[in-house]
Amino acid sequence: MIEFERFRPHKRFLLVLIILVLVVGGTIALLSGPSEGIPGSAKTQIHDSLAADITQFQQMTPKRGISLPDDFRFHVGYRQEWWHFFADVVDQEGQRYSVKWHYYRVAMNSRNASGWENPQLYIATTVITSGQRVWRAQRLARGGIGQAGFRERPFRLWLDNWSWRSLGLMPFPGLLNVNGDGFAVQLNSTAAGPYVLDGKQGYQEKRNAPSVGSYQFRAPFLNVAGDLILDGVPVSVRGTATLSKEWGNRILNQGPEHQDQFFLRFHNGMTLLINRFSYPLQSTTYFGTLAQRDGSTVHLDGSDIHIFPESYTELIEGHQFPARWIIVIPKYNIRLTVVPRESGQWHPFLIPLWEGGITASGTHNATGYMYFSGY
Repeated sequence: MIEFERFRPHKRFLLVLIILVLVVGGTIALLSGPSEGIPGSAKTQIHDSLAADITQFQQMTPKRGISLPDDFRFHVGYRQEWWHFFADVVDQEGQRYSVKWHYYRVAMNSRNASGWENPQLYIATTVITSGQRVWRAQRLARGGIGQAGFRERPFRLWLDNWSWRSLGLMPFPGLLNVNGDGFAVQLNSTAAGPYVLDGKQGYQEKRNAPSVGSYQFRAPFLNVAGDLILDGVPVSVRGTATLSKEWGNRILNQGPEHQDQFFLRFHNGMTLLINRFSYPLQSTTYFGTLAQRDGSTVHLDGSDIHIFPESYTELIEGHQFPARWIIVIPKYNIRLTVVPRESGQWHPFLIPLWEGGITASGTHNATGYMYFSGY
């Protein structure tokens, strides 16, 4: 039997390159396809910012802890911040859809400046998949001029006319509202379980180095309902979702590293999150969390998790991608074979990644997503 520790709420990604286009006077929308033709000066500026000395930013410490609702806000003392939403929904005919939404904040430097001197840059992406069909879009903005930001009362996180908003201090119940080329999303999310703190009370140390650690909390027990508009056709959907928030100084990769993440929702209601970080000439780092709806959690480290790719498929430009995985957690009698639910889930955004729905079978049946960067 799995023994959980109780979480009490009151205590509390390889990026080869980010290319952000600085567009004077407005946000731009970039649709699917490689980010070609971006000015070299913009590439250099962003690359240099990610390679800069991180000591100018607030340093990571496991003693900080997580405090809600305070930590929904931006943490501009740290270099990077990342919101990640994944919804698994069905329509009235039983057709399945995956909805993926990412929102990033990247600081060019640690200066506290306003207007056009503001160092904050923002990027948001949305992907909808169903079978072999894919709709996706990307938006970019800069800080200091009202194009993107966060408001605490009431909760609102936005980039241009894409937003997540609620009527209170928390994001739930809340509405995700996105309009892209050929699609739109309006999904209402309500919490059906507690927030989960990953790692040690929300602090995750990666590669055994505090400088590449991060803070993270998640809402893995969400119910969602709303409407998708796909090529002009409205579709009413409902299902489940998970939302996470992570911040730190090196959560976006800067070198030849792989970041892999698996999220699974078991049919008994338990959820499993596994992070895998692979670095050249170094050992691979694993950590994860088992969580229940009652707020109890089990934190997993490298000694608990055995995970390896069983087969590969080829992506663009000859890159190999591990498509079928085996996950074993002997201590809790978990052995799973994980496979993608859809093909064609490589998304060549400015932050390129593979993300899509998965199914798992073995000792348990589960559904969820896997996310990979650095391939």
